[in-house]
Amino acid sequence: MKIKVMGIDQKIICRAVDRTCFLRERVGVGEITKEIREGSTVKELWEALKRDYPKLAAAEMRLLYAVNQDYVNGDHVLKDHDEIVFVPPVSGG
Repeated sequence: MKIKVMGIDQKIICRAVDRTCFLRERVGVGEITKEIREGSTVKELWEALKRDYPKLAAAEMRLLYAVNQDYVNGDHVLKDHDEIVFVPPVSGG
């Protein structure tokens, strides 16, 4: 899931774009737009998405977070125009 972040008057608008079918499989959409407060962390954004889309919570897993193509911890503070990707676990061989 990829999210674009743009600041508007002390709030941040996020647009989630599904690149791995992660969203589509759980909530039936390929894109989500979300407004969060300025200063929110990546983990807070994920928690907000889980509240809005309970099927994301049901599929609780250990996600990796990337902001602007760099892996970050969940406590990373989001800024205007950040690009966030929630990376679900993958397996294979």
